[in-house]
Amino acid sequence: MLSFESLIKNHEGLLLYSQSHKLQTAIVFIFFFTLIIGFMIPGASILTLSAGVLFSQPYATLFTAFASSMGACIAFLLAQTTVGSSLKEQAQKFRLMKYLKRHLEGESRVALLISITMLRIVPFLPFWFVNVVPVLFGVNLKEFALSTLVGILPGTYVATQAGVILNDELLRASHSDAHSMKDLWKFLMNALFAKKMHLPLATLSLWVVTLLAIRICAIKRIETWFGIKKSWVQQNDKYFR
Repeated sequence: MLSFESLIKNHEGLLLYSQSHKLQTAIVFIFFFTLIIGFMIPGASILTLSAGVLFSQPYATLFTAFASSMGACIAFLLAQTTVGSSLKEQAQKFRLMKYLKRHLEGESRVALLISITMLRIVPFLPFWFVNVVPVLFGVNLKEFALSTLVGILPGTYVATQAGVILNDELLRASHSDAHSMKDLWKFLMNALFAKKMHLPLATLSLWVVTLLAIRICAIKRIETWFGIKKSWVQQNDKYFR
């Protein structure tokens, strides 16, 4: 079972195996992470934390971001089939969906893609919801994959760095102290203020500011360069009827 307690309990064994079988560990991690994201199985948060324990940076971030993007693409494709019809119905019930429809009315393709990319940075949105929203707006797979990768990289860096900090703490702690660490939220709050978290948080902040700047200030110029004028919401209004 994927849990914070099981990660701590099996820390030594996982670390020894990953150090002696680096390639196999990376392949297995990417495979299972892709499946968990693609088929919306619980456990992605703990696996993201595990990446920081098993791999050093930047590999922890790159492996997790790649697997997350692959899994998101699977979920995106499923949402386009009859299998995903119930997910689209659930997404339509979200209050945020109504806000997005109203907010993006009359906006162009570039504005839409940036807005969808920024959804990836919002920490409390269900991952399945963020994967389904682009389907409702008629985004294609290539654009979805790019916006997903761009959107999740800074948050993934922060999350996997928490795993790096956890690994450091477990290596320093005695066996009894390590097993006494059971409160995930307490650990995460402490990790946010750790010195090793300064750079990831700064990167995330810069990423958010950059996307906001592009969204607010540069959007008209980008649209002019690419000759994009027609609203995607208007083009895909059938999805909201």
